Amino acid sequence: MSNGYIVGCALVISILITIMFSIKSRVTNIEAKIFKKMLFVNILESLMTNLIFIVAITIDSTFILKILNRIDVILIIVWCSLMFYYIYRITSKKVEQTY
Repeated sequence: MSNGYIVGCALVISILITIMFSIKSRVTNIEAKIFKKMLFVNILESLMTNLIFIVAITIDSTFILKILNRIDVILIIVWCSLMFYYIYRITSKKVEQTY
């Protein structure tokens, strides 16, 4: 039962981070857009994990759990690829040389 508390807290924390990011005034650049997509995918993944936990407790169906786990893995892969792209965008800034 403690696993349900952990995923529930993860969902609440992701929602709070998304709210704080949305309230804050920021510069609209590509990094902010990528980060916004990462937050959205993070909320979807947390919701999916909570759904998997609820289905595992209430419904005893391995077929539904397999489908939900595959969707969860896809969301994790999307989040990781966005993270790599975000890191690439931040670290590959072209420096202009002035003489």
